[in-house]
Amino acid sequence: MTKTQALRDWRTFLALSVAATLFCYLVSGPKGALGMACGIVGASFNLGALWWIIGLGSKTTGTKQGERLGTILIVLAFFVKLPVFIGLGILCGRIGQPSFNCFLIAIGLVYSAVIGLALASR
Repeated sequence: MTKTQALRDWRTFLALSVAATLFCYLVSGPKGALGMACGIVGASFNLGALWWIIGLGSKTTGTKQGERLGTILIVLAFFVKLPVFIGLGILCGRIGQPSFNCFLIAIGLVYSAVIGLALASR
């Protein structure tokens, strides 16, 4: 597997996410690990919903019942992504200070991974 293929593989992102969560657990305990996990899940869902809606806009909507249901689910995910993201941030804020800090770090890590993916795709 080449470097470009490794950067584009979802297993690389999963392995780095688990490593970051374990590192947060070692540095700031279970509250930090929970914040990191919430940040990774929230930011990944946010980007995934955005990616799906962009993909939906690039093709025409289908007329079959299954395609309509898929379109409805993608649009629903797009509208739900921001409340889920904010809800996870509020949850981490209520857990305690290391949790919210690790939540913010996780958001930065996910968006940095997307930039790396874009650069690897060139």
